[in-house]
Amino acid sequence: MLRRASRLVGTFRVPGDKSISHRAAMLAAFASGVTRIEGYALNGDCLSTLGCIAALGAAVERDETTVTIASGGRDSLVAPAGPLDAGNSGTTMRLLAGLLAGCDLDVSIAGDESLSGRPMRRVANPLTSMGAVVETTGGHAPIHVRGKARLNAISYQPDPPSAQVKSAILLAGLSAEGVTRVRERVPTRDHTERLLSAFGVECGREDDVAWVRGPATLVPADVTVPGDVSSAAFLMALALLVEGSDVSITGIGLNPTRTRLFDVLAELGADIELTDFVDAAEPFGDVRVRYTERLGPLGGGPFVVGADIVAEMIDEVPILAALATRTTGGIRFEGVGELRRKESDRVAAMEEGLSLLGATVRSSDETLEIDGGRLLLGARVRSFGDHRIAMALGCLGVAIEGETTIEDAGAAGVSFPDFFDVLPEGAVVWSAHAGSER
Repeated sequence: MLRRASRLVGTFRVPGDKSISHRAAMLAAFASGVTRIEGYALNGDCLSTLGCIAALGAAVERDETTVTIASGGRDSLVAPAGPLDAGNSGTTMRLLAGLLAGCDLDVSIAGDESLSGRPMRRVANPLTSMGAVVETTGGHAPIHVRGKARLNAISYQPDPPSAQVKSAILLAGLSAEGVTRVRERVPTRDHTERLLSAFGVECGREDDVAWVRGPATLVPADVTVPGDVSSAAFLMALALLVEGSDVSITGIGLNPTRTRLFDVLAELGADIELTDFVDAAEPFGDVRVRYTERLGPLGGGPFVVGADIVAEMIDEVPILAALATRTTGGIRFEGVGELRRKESDRVAAMEEGLSLLGATVRSSDETLEIDGGRLLLGARVRSFGDHRIAMALGCLGVAIEGETTIEDAGAAGVSFPDFFDVLPEGAVVWSAHAGSER
């Protein structure tokens, strides 16, 4: 249970980037030798990835947030005794399918109830065209992969644009003869391409095409994972929701394919500042966000986030939808259909939660619009077992009058296990997840 709290002031660190952590661990399993990953995200999703590669025969050791993975390379991997458990992680399932497509193994990958409802043909189809046998369960998980040591290189354009599908194809391309190409109508996060280079793979990007040359032999690498920008987004929103707040977040990833949210917040008038930028293989730096009295376009009316921009910041839409409630003209999101196929139907989940809190919300198959300037009041809302819904509604719960109860708030642990611990003092009245008064 949450209630309105005083301002949030301080300097924070967030968990390591999920996307980079997943990919680094999988590539380490394909490399012959020892890979050290510092800052690995030890949340539910990324732990699922570690469990899967351990079941495939890689040796995994953890020391706080440092993960060491020793492997004999692709040919040393073995079929597990039973299905690999991807838990709630679509990234784990889809990317592992791509990696395993190039292994002479017969492997099933399963997940929880939520993951079993997400679409998997989008990754099965291109991998099948490369020569692997990838079978879904009615288009969903569990999926079954019968890989081949040598695949066919293809050129492919995912529709809708998807970093997970792109990455699965590129990972399969490690075992293909020739150059595998993925064309993107809208650029998606490029962590796979950056990490492939770090592991000694010949790859690149030309205009709107990402490519990899196979067959490739991976060498171990030392990887430093910056803070997760999608997790940082919730602390940034808290600073803008709770009057008087001043939040600095250090060491977060500033990969240009992940920072569209910063541009949107700046266009809304937010007081946001990026500092101490380090131009590394995965750039990182600090961000400071201060409470801003007026948020919204100067011309009035809703601020429109177009479909291409939604595709670039798909994970940040729920928290931006929450923030829309305190803008002057509200926010209209276009091209949100993909959000209906995440851990939950995030459009429907946010529409229900915001409406119960008193917001005016309208949606269609491809749009979500939230009016600003409405007085919100605490209520009982549902996370639908979705970490981003739990945290987005949690941010609102500490900024509005009354008490807000979030069902299954513990879902936040999928990506940000300590989220409710960093809320402003006095915000958490009682937590069934923690089992104690706060």
